Amino acid sequence: MCVVNPEVGKEEKKLEKVAKPKKVAVVGGGLAGMEAALALNERGHKVTLFEKNTLGGLFNLAFRAPRKANLEKFKKYFVDEVTEKIDVIFEDAHPDELMKNYETVILATGSLPKTPSIPGLKEWDWAEILEPDKTPKNKSGVIVGGGFIGAEIAEVLVKNGNDVTIIKRSEEIAPRMEVMSRNFLLKSLKELKVKILTGADVVRKQGGTLYLSISDKEGHIENVDFVVYTKGMVPENSM
Repeated sequence: MCVVNPEVGKEEKKLEKVAKPKKVAVVGGGLAGMEAALALNERGHKVTLFEKNTLGGLFNLAFRAPRKANLEKFKKYFVDEVTEKIDVIFEDAHPDELMKNYETVILATGSLPKTPSIPGLKEWDWAEILEPDKTPKNKSGVIVGGGFIGAEIAEVLVKNGNDVTIIKRSEEIAPRMEVMSRNFLLKSLKELKVKILTGADVVRKQGGTLYLSISDKEGHIENVDFVVYTKGMVPENSM
């Protein structure tokens, strides 16, 4: 099994050409959308891929996480393949036009980070804070959510001189992460002395202070310059 190439060990099984090719629109140019477009094209369909921003979707942030730089090569492979083989339109896809001009439409619009419902919190970041021109330096911040996304963001931010605290409701950090990767992550967080508050949640924000509930007790963190909210994703189904 290969996390990058699902055809490993199955090279003899090729996609068969269809008897009646269709005009197909794929909406969303993340990894799933690009793979769908390439597979449909290989089967003989006439494929158009719609992407309103940049090919790669949220995966453009994945290789900015610690120890994941090689994922950029993976993304580049997909982008090169799609650019060469697929008709890509860089604009919003409109439902009426899709229904009128295509026989089949595949929605691969992915997901969006959840919006926090914390009183007083008007501005927050997500993983886009990993982009070099958006990464703060020598500031004080809080990561709300201690899954692997939040924990990896914390590692990057601390390495950029920021004072970071992870706030997590449950007791484990990045519990669903692959074991070896998680061990490297936890080791790095410990060496960097990242502050972690488990059994905690943010109650409200007032000025530069975050007020917390910590094991049914009250607490607070003062002089917070930024908040990164990483408590899950929701489907992008606006279409």
